[in-house]
Amino acid sequence: MVLATAHMQYTHAAGPALATASDVNDHTDVYADGVRGALLIGVGADAPGCEDPQRIEAWQSGESHTFCAAFLVPADARALQVRWSETADAEPFIWAFAND
Repeated sequence: MVLATAHMQYTHAAGPALATASDVNDHTDVYADGVRGALLIGVGADAPGCEDPQRIEAWQSGESHTFCAAFLVPADARALQVRWSETADAEPFIWAFAND
């Protein structure tokens, strides 16, 4: 197994500042060969370029932040995907990557 970290940049497009921690990254998953990787809670969030959503006090309109999610996936996986959805029951957006 190897570590796969998804770096997702989110932008608060419009509206008042968000005063509480954002849950926008809660529905980010990494899949390897069609199987969801094992989520590693507390790992990857402190990787270079990653921000902690709990530490953002006022997310202003137009402001962007990068959140990360770490997963264990098989080292020999051929295809990786990052899937994100706004809610648990929404259809995800999918970004596919070849693992060459």
